Amino acid sequence: MTPNSNRITSRIFILALTVIGLAILACGSSETVLSTATPTGPGTGPQTTGEAIERVREFLGEKNFENINCLETLENAVLVEWTAVALDDFNFSVTLRVEPPRLLHNVHTWAVDKRARRVESSRPTC
Repeated sequence: MTPNSNRITSRIFILALTVIGLAILACGSSETVLSTATPTGPGTGPQTTGEAIERVREFLGEKNFENINCLETLENAVLVEWTAVALDDFNFSVTLRVEPPRLLHNVHTWAVDKRARRVESSRPTC
């Protein structure tokens, strides 16, 4: 039994084409790259500065600092000044200034996500 060289050559050629085809599929092209989805619509978070302040107040109302309610402690200061500003299309910055200092500082700042109602503190408040 002598192997047929034409048969072996054609099998190697088919195998090479298969490997090249799989390599093309594995590498893909720039058209098949999926882009990150950009959120559309207003989202479920606050859409005005007043709503952003209320969201932070809700957030603080749920937290305690050494068994003391954060919101009550901050708002029982002599001077309480809430401000909020829209940083961009996705976030608000909410700042609370209190005198005398309460819960370690006299100025507290939070970022509030317009899309998901998430509140993040720039430094620990409670």
